[in-house]
Amino acid sequence: MLKIAFLVATCSLLSACYFVQQEKFEQSVHSWIHVDMPFAQAISILGNKGMICSGGNPSSCSRSRGGLQPYSCMELVRVSFGGPYMLVDKIEVPKIACVGL
Repeated sequence: MLKIAFLVATCSLLSACYFVQQEKFEQSVHSWIHVDMPFAQAISILGNKGMICSGGNPSSCSRSRGGLQPYSCMELVRVSFGGPYMLVDKIEVPKIACVGL
């Protein structure tokens, strides 16, 4: 019984940790927003995904990710628009940056 409790506790702690998955994050971003969609809609979607956006053109959106580990990681997306209809013309997903102990 003690072994099962230890296993459950260990799994619970590990599930609270954030693991950097750059490719998965990029795929997620490109499934949420895409080129030629209205810029305001793209920023709204990123906000609904927990990102905080600032700036005009380009706009930088970021969110801090962490867990029980003594470091945190910053996910960043840069979105720019062009043309009279303010449609997204570029989406950049820089490498996830982590800092801490």
